[in-house]
Amino acid sequence: MKQKLVYIGTSSVGIQKIIESNLFDFTKAICEKKRVSDEYLNRIDKNNLQLYTFETKEEFVNIIQQYNRNEYIFLIYQLDFIIPSVLTNAYLFFNLHAGDINTNRGAHPIIWSILNNDKTTDFTLHQINEKIDQGVLVTKYSINIEITDGVDEIKTKMEMGFNLILNQLDCFIKGDLHGTIIQGGIYRKPICEHHYTIDLNDSKEIIENKIRSQKSYRGAVLYFENNKYFVDKLIEYNLKSNKRIGYKLENKLITLNLPNITYVFQINL
Repeated sequence: MKQKLVYIGTSSVGIQKIIESNLFDFTKAICEKKRVSDEYLNRIDKNNLQLYTFETKEEFVNIIQQYNRNEYIFLIYQLDFIIPSVLTNAYLFFNLHAGDINTNRGAHPIIWSILNNDKTTDFTLHQINEKIDQGVLVTKYSINIEITDGVDEIKTKMEMGFNLILNQLDCFIKGDLHGTIIQGGIYRKPICEHHYTIDLNDSKEIIENKIRSQKSYRGAVLYFENNKYFVDKLIEYNLKSNKRIGYKLENKLITLNLPNITYVFQINL
């Protein structure tokens, strides 16, 4: 008999991967109301799933408590808050974390992987408790990060490991796979604007990492001459420049000629 599974999250890819695996009795999904997209609804309708939405954490708790704790497990992928202990102490929750549990706990792990210039990272499945990215490590899917990869490229690579991870989850539930207790790990704070704001004292590598960390969004931030710009590419970084000090904004390029260095940024107007 297949394990009954409820999917919690905003990713329509997660829905499709669970359906394709054919490993679970999957008929129900839960998503924050404001995060339900047209694509998400199409996946729900196409697969004849029941969708439950919530706007507050209290509503979320009430939805979960309607389920029989002995029948269902819950799989989370992309949820913006921590499951309270009143639920984790009573139900089995599993979370897909887009980062290495040992070095990259917390929110926005893919962006942190880019900012930290990581060469590899993990798509991690763990049984959660009330603490942030703690509990029992079930399995992980490791990927390489290329110097040109942004958030979307890294997420796509991770999601290629969905089938392996779901198979491992099935084995874990059946008792054929034993997890490992997660101990510690580096916690990363939620990303704020200052994390991807370009400091003109930054190295070329740091500037490029800040830019690619925001490639899927509006761009890295640059403040200059009391103006705010969104940067999507570093065109030139010349440490031997002897050009006249000054700056120029033309079309989508801003050129900064500073003492002994020239920057040319492509900006998002």
